[in-house]
Amino acid sequence: MDQPMQPVAPWSPELSEQLRLAMADFVGQVRRDPMIGFLFAGVDEQRLCALEFQFTARMLGADMPYQGRPVGAVHARLQLMDGQFARRRRLLHKTLQAHGIADDTVVAILKHTDRLRPMVLAPEATCAARGGSQLGGIVYESWQPSSEPVPAVGQAKEKG
Repeated sequence: MDQPMQPVAPWSPELSEQLRLAMADFVGQVRRDPMIGFLFAGVDEQRLCALEFQFTARMLGADMPYQGRPVGAVHARLQLMDGQFARRRRLLHKTLQAHGIADDTVVAILKHTDRLRPMVLAPEATCAARGGSQLGGIVYESWQPSSEPVPAVGQAKEKG
């Protein structure tokens, strides 16, 4: 990620502090989460907070370096699955809202998160790679970006 996105809101000390607090809360939540917390065992929480903040702030247009490794390289060894990605995204969404981050900023962050999905997931982890999956009579189609204000992670339809 060499260039920041076009800012959705002017970068300010207030937004910086609001985002810093939200990312610290978010990292704490993912570390304690029963579904994905194990993925963060042994990870330096302070460093992860700083990197989440840098990555998100830069994406929003802040003029600051991201000091972490490339997203794909960091996540490749983890062999992450759709559900784990969806859980992280949901926790991020709820945390940003709880911290009063403006709706347009939340949407921009979630859309960017969704664009990173192919770099984060194991190739065989996606529904598309498996040709879709079925659970309880519902066929889960491969993930597609949504035009909804807050994009959905996936869509389900009854098997026909």
